[in-house]
Amino acid sequence: MFFRFLVITYGCLYTTQAQVITNGDFSAGETGWTDCLHETEHTDIAYGGSSSTNIVGEVDSEVSLCQTISGFTIGNTYRLSFKSSRRSSDCSPNPANINFSIDGGALNQNLSKTNPTFNLTTSSFEFKATRATHQLNITALFSEQSTCGVLFDDLSIQLLLPITFWGFDLSQCDRDICIQWTASSSTPNAKYEVQRSHDAITWEVISHVVVPLDINIAQSYEVKDVSVGSGVNYYRVVASDQYNSYSTGIKSVRNSDVSEVYPNPTQRYVYVRHIGPIKVVDYLGMPILDLVAVYEEDQSVIDFGQLKPGVYFVIVDQTYHKVVKSGL
Repeated sequence: MFFRFLVITYGCLYTTQAQVITNGDFSAGETGWTDCLHETEHTDIAYGGSSSTNIVGEVDSEVSLCQTISGFTIGNTYRLSFKSSRRSSDCSPNPANINFSIDGGALNQNLSKTNPTFNLTTSSFEFKATRATHQLNITALFSEQSTCGVLFDDLSIQLLLPITFWGFDLSQCDRDICIQWTASSSTPNAKYEVQRSHDAITWEVISHVVVPLDINIAQSYEVKDVSVGSGVNYYRVVASDQYNSYSTGIKSVRNSDVSEVYPNPTQRYVYVRHIGPIKVVDYLGMPILDLVAVYEEDQSVIDFGQLKPGVYFVIVDQTYHKVVKSGL
C-alpha cells in the first residue's frame, strides 16, 4: 500500500488571545477609567515607589477603578492579571483589603495587601464570561475612611482557551494512517474527536480520546486509522468542552492502493482491505457465486477453502487481483 501525502492544510491552530483593557498601565492618565471617581495621574514615587515616570492608579475609601470592557464570548474563561502594592504609609490600612467584581456574577474576589514598603507584585483571578460586555469594578473594603490604599499597574485580561493545540501531523503506519497531535488542556471535562472526510465538508468521527486529568501540561496523542478509504482522505482533530469546540487545521493524504489482497498464494482465507462490493471469478471469468465476502473490522474476508487449486481473480472497484489457490 502506498500513501502520497498532499501539501494541503486548511485553517490554523488555536492560540490564546487577549481582551483589551483600555489604558491598563495608566500611561494615558484617566483614559478608560472614567466610569467612577478615580485617581490615575500620579507616578509611583508619590506613593513611596522609586519611579518618577511610571503612573499607577490608586484604590482607597474615596476612589475606585472601574471600566466597561466589551468583546467577551459567553462561557469562555479569562484571566484578569495586575500588579498591586499597599501604599507604604501609615495612612494606609494594614491589611488593605480590596474587592474585585465583574457584573453578571462573573467575578467576586478579595485581595489583601500587607507589604510594609512599596512593592508591586503580580496577581491574577480567573473568571468565566456571562455577558458579551462586562463592568470591572475594583473597590476598597476599608472599615475606616482613608485616602491611602492600594496601588495598581499593568491590568490586562487574557482569554484562556480550554484547549490549545501545539502540533498536528499525519504519518504512514504500515498499511494505516497515524494521526498525531500535541495539546494542553485547562479543563478536565474536555474530549478530542479524530475526524475523517472524503471531501473536507462532511465529517465522520473515527476515534474519541478523553483528556487526561493532569491538565495544563502538553500531552502527545496518536490514533491509527485502519479503514483508510481510496482517494484523498482529510483529517482533523476537534476538541470540545461543555461550552465550545476547538479544531486543528485540516491535513490530507491520498491512498493510491487501498484494496490490498493477501495472502497470495493462499490455502484458504483471502483478506481484502476494502469496504464495498467484491466479486470472485475463475481464470475464464466465470463468477464464483457461492463465495461471499464477510466484513471483519477493517477488512473483508473470503473463504477459498472449497475451491479447487488454481488461478482466480478478486475484483475490487473494477480492478482484477490475481490470487492463486494452492493445494494442501
